[in-house]
Amino acid sequence: FEMEDMKLSAKEVYYKSKFNFLFQHNGFRPANIHLLIATSGGGKSTTVRTLTIDVLPKIPKGKKLLIWLSEETSDEFYIEINKTGIIDHGKELLNKLDIFSEQEHIDLCDKQLEVELKKLLDTGDYAFLILDNLTTSEMYMGKRPDEQGAFSKRLKAKIQEVKIPLVLSAH
Repeated sequence: FEMEDMKLSAKEVYYKSKFNFLFQHNGFRPANIHLLIATSGGGKSTTVRTLTIDVLPKIPKGKKLLIWLSEETSDEFYIEINKTGIIDHGKELLNKLDIFSEQEHIDLCDKQLEVELKKLLDTGDYAFLILDNLTTSEMYMGKRPDEQGAFSKRLKAKIQEVKIPLVLSAH
């Protein structure tokens, strides 16, 4: 990149957000990880649901937002997100949402879950990924630090390959 190209790229807005802390940084950027860290019970999942509602209308036609859940089922997520009144915005928003819950795939080991995530991202159907919660995901939890680091590097490489933003929540 030339210096001017870098300046223009830094000003480009991809997924503009109503949240000031994101708006000031030009929203969510493809091929980047946006990390949300808080203590257990600190509102990460609530923020994830709010960000989901913020992002869904901006997902391009023919694409979807993938929510990867480690702590709740799809039904539990839908119940909570429907409390926000999202259904009032029309079912077309919910049609842009795909959910994968590790709680519904307890028969899959950590490696199988990672393969499933890669397979989903390789379809090209997704414009955005939210992973709630990395630290309780079978792909990360209970692993040695070097294994966690290796998984994080593979996840980052995949996001860069498919050029979509990732919102990652963690304890």
